[in-house]
Amino acid sequence: MTQIATTDRANVPLPAGAVKVSDWDGHPDDGRYWAGPMWRIDARDHFVGAEPIFVQVEGMQYPDGRVKREIGIHQLHGATRSPPSRQGC
Repeated sequence: MTQIATTDRANVPLPAGAVKVSDWDGHPDDGRYWAGPMWRIDARDHFVGAEPIFVQVEGMQYPDGRVKREIGIHQLHGATRSPPSRQGC
């Protein structure tokens, strides 16, 4: 894990794989939301009448460079998040 010894959040590099990064939250210790690319999975191939789902890695980045990652699963009628699997890490 890379940590950055700076209070200047402008020098914190973007999280690897991020395609969208929000502004830093107001408090100096707060993080910023980021998101990676989104993949479409056509669930109709597996379930009759099912809507497609979208999977995306997203999370928070903190001023010291730490990055929290979650797997977002988005559907037209709801969304859920799962912590990333430890397999293959």
